[in-house]
Amino acid sequence: MEFRRILQKRSKGFSLIEMIAALVLVSILVPGISLIVRGTMMNIAFTNMAVFANMEADYAQRNFIKHINGVESFSATPNDLDADNLKFTSYLGNAVYAYQIDTDGSRTIKYSKDSGTAGILLQKVVKDTTIDAVNYVSKFTYKDRNNNNLSVPVASYIGTNVAFNSGAKSIAVPSGNSFADFVAGNIITISGSTSNNGTFTIASLTNDNTIVVSESITTEGAGDAITVSTEVHGVELTFFLLRGESFYKYTTFATIDKNQLDI
Repeated sequence: MEFRRILQKRSKGFSLIEMIAALVLVSILVPGISLIVRGTMMNIAFTNMAVFANMEADYAQRNFIKHINGVESFSATPNDLDADNLKFTSYLGNAVYAYQIDTDGSRTIKYSKDSGTAGILLQKVVKDTTIDAVNYVSKFTYKDRNNNNLSVPVASYIGTNVAFNSGAKSIAVPSGNSFADFVAGNIITISGSTSNNGTFTIASLTNDNTIVVSESITTEGAGDAITVSTEVHGVELTFFLLRGESFYKYTTFATIDKNQLDI
């Protein structure tokens, strides 16, 4: 009998108060744990998106650099060099590469070699989007020898009315906007003159028809067929990827091999 009473006492269950206390404790802990788990899962998802975006961007940048590292010259055709297009000739077999950023609304960066079928380098690229007053633009930016941006990559003026003044260090043409595509800081190349062929740095411009250079020049009257032009020395590729609700920016720069040490 004594053994039975002890056994019955040891098998006694939870009291009502204990059950209520346990339920209250669970109701307090579960929401907190849920928030922690949810936050952790979201952080994992965002991290994964960033990792995958970086992997895609790295693949695109590596291929772009592989092609352009051997650039010998950039195209001299205006439509081949702009914010959406890049065309250049490589040292490697004189292959001609053409790149395009979303020129057909496909949100892609494409490239072709020697006018072949264009391949897709990168997908889901943000071409031009403004959110909360922030502008996200994927583009090519062209640089001169001094790493200044070229507003017009292929800017040139050809004429027989170009005059040089040594005192003012000026290069002038009759009134008009003949030099409208040039900007201060650009490196220009002059050819066809009697005494002033070479490269010069634009110090300032006046009325889009007079260029003042930093270097010395020789006085020379108009008459010769003279070409004044800019020269592309490098190109910067900037692109944005939208993954989830986040924008990821990537930038790659390359220059002509023989000019690497000059920049």
